[in-house]
Amino acid sequence: MDEQRRYLDVTAGVCELLGYSRSELLQMRIDDVTAHTMRSNTSPLFQQYLADGLQRGSYVLRHRDGNEIPISYIARAFPDGCLVACWEPNCPSAQVLLVS
Repeated sequence: MDEQRRYLDVTAGVCELLGYSRSELLQMRIDDVTAHTMRSNTSPLFQQYLADGLQRGSYVLRHRDGNEIPISYIARAFPDGCLVACWEPNCPSAQVLLVS
């Protein structure tokens, strides 16, 4: 993603987890797939991530159908400005590691 929290690339696993096509997600921001209960935390968490360069934690995403998806994540900001995150769903039915 970029500094405006827009997706720049996503894996097939992320598309499957969230229920969107790759082309749909590439027009979205993390805010668009964040659970409503987490939205007020999105900007402060992201700003802290940019400042620290590394962040680990738990987050709740929202599937296209509205279901909440709890994940664990690790995100890294590289010196060249590249931002990456690795997500692991915290649900038994989704045991794959996802990278966005």
